[in-house]
Amino acid sequence: MVVIGHLIGAATLKADMLGPFAKPHFAGGAGVDIFFLISGFIMVYTSGRMFGSGRGARDFLIRRLVRIVPLYWLVTLLTLGLAAVAGNRLPSMISTASSFLFFPIDTSGRGDGFAFPIVDLGWTLNYEMMFYLLFAAFIPWGRGRCVAAVSITLVALVAIGFFAMPGNVTLRFWKQPIILEFGAGMILAQLHLRGRFALSAAARIALAAAAVALYLWDPFGLFTLPTTPNGFARIGSWGLASALILIAAISGPTPLSGAFGKASVRLGDASYALYLLHPFVILVLLRVADRGLFGNTFSAPLFILTGFIAAAIASILFHLLVERPGTVTLTHLLQRLGVPIGREPLPPSAPPPALAN
Repeated sequence: MVVIGHLIGAATLKADMLGPFAKPHFAGGAGVDIFFLISGFIMVYTSGRMFGSGRGARDFLIRRLVRIVPLYWLVTLLTLGLAAVAGNRLPSMISTASSFLFFPIDTSGRGDGFAFPIVDLGWTLNYEMMFYLLFAAFIPWGRGRCVAAVSITLVALVAIGFFAMPGNVTLRFWKQPIILEFGAGMILAQLHLRGRFALSAAARIALAAAAVALYLWDPFGLFTLPTTPNGFARIGSWGLASALILIAAISGPTPLSGAFGKASVRLGDASYALYLLHPFVILVLLRVADRGLFGNTFSAPLFILTGFIAAAIASILFHLLVERPGTVTLTHLLQRLGVPIGREPLPPSAPPPALAN
């Protein structure tokens, strides 16, 4: 959804190159809301043996850093390198350091309250890292108490921001209502692990249809804004619709056999690479189109389709050839250096019920 949304935006801005294009009513940015909900869900679902362990927080954070940091730092370095080659003004040392450390400040000098890092897509990772720290802090309490404590903390942060909105950009960023989506994902995981979700196929389809209808309805006019705010309007529209999507997904078996299912899983495995690398694919594609290498037949719809296929293929190849081997290599290196990642066994516990596939 995010990739298609950015391709639509690029096609809209390049009417001189691709021809007139009526921007469709597409909630591409809602992919972030689905992402936050899934993140909350997955952290609870996959951390079973870490809950209640004195080593759980350490192990959780190390694994998250190994998974998230290398690719993001690589993309940030690539962005800085391209800016230097193009002769553009480089960001300040403070902006650069804050971007590498997932600390939200207004690096671009927008002055409108949005805290984008050097790689603007990284604003979502700034929220992710905050959530990971909260989650790790309460892992020793056990699963149920951890879910409750993190959720209460998120609600408290939003409440503080609502009643006493600070002027500081960093504090305003961390207290936006969008963080409640992490808590919602955690609660849905807790309910799922307790066997609370079992819906018929018809009911699941109805939930998904209701979500799409809510995306299209756009009751708060999110489509009309140049940058979607992360406040209550967002979670009341895109957040709610995304929660319905997640409930529909976890409320029964989903057949994943066949070519389409396998391709979907493969693209899901490469989703982090897809998220961070697709802007570069779009940039290359625009340069190619600008040079006329596609002739006069490269329309906006064809640009969007070609861009998505190219981004998907590039991300899957990067995941298989670079990201996954790099993660394994880094893990082994840290182990040799004495970092206790995956070495000490965590307390055994009953495995969670497997998601049907």
